[in-house]
Amino acid sequence: MNEEVTFDVITIEQNAFKDLSKITSVSLPASITTIEAGAFSGTSIADLDLSTTSITTLNKLFEDNNVKLNSVELPATLVSLEDNALANCIQLSSVDFSLCSALTALGDGSLSNTIVDTYDFSNCYTLNAAGDAYATFLNFTSTENPFVNTTTTTNKNLETVILPKAATLDFSPVTEIGTVFANCEVLTEITNLEVSSITEVADDAFAGDISLTELSFPGTL
Repeated sequence: MNEEVTFDVITIEQNAFKDLSKITSVSLPASITTIEAGAFSGTSIADLDLSTTSITTLNKLFEDNNVKLNSVELPATLVSLEDNALANCIQLSSVDFSLCSALTALGDGSLSNTIVDTYDFSNCYTLNAAGDAYATFLNFTSTENPFVNTTTTTNKNLETVILPKAATLDFSPVTEIGTVFANCEVLTEITNLEVSSITEVADDAFAGDISLTELSFPGTL
């Protein structure tokens, strides 16, 4: 029988439920603003719904080589993923960013060593009051890499990344590319990468991306 725990708190402390293996699901209210590292380490949670919370930062909540976690839903309040936030959750196949308009940063290794084949960041932006320009958005200028960590060296599962883009605007906010996509060896598609808007591409930006067949950039780059 599944056992469910319901919380009515603001903060879940570090390692709060560590190794309570009979916990299979949690119900998290909007009052929660902080979930500290390791809070669910060693539990049997398969589907983690954080969409009802008010957290702004996703810490590393699970242990390395977690084989239970299958999916994560993230909240509208989320601003950043810490380094290795979901790293080494080796059966994780879905991370839902559809509510994450406030998201601006992905930490190093934060989405590494999972079996996710597509990350959809298309809704990760806010517009200005007039609605004709981007106020904030998830950028990809980092010299770190959210999809690879120091122990995996490559990402062998990620096939598609969808960049932010408003349906009401005909241009993407992403104008600079760092090394965030490097060593994603089965990556075949970066949707909303509008090359006419790109102004800077970092050294080794697409190093090791052996499945990418074509990238064209403007002559003014």
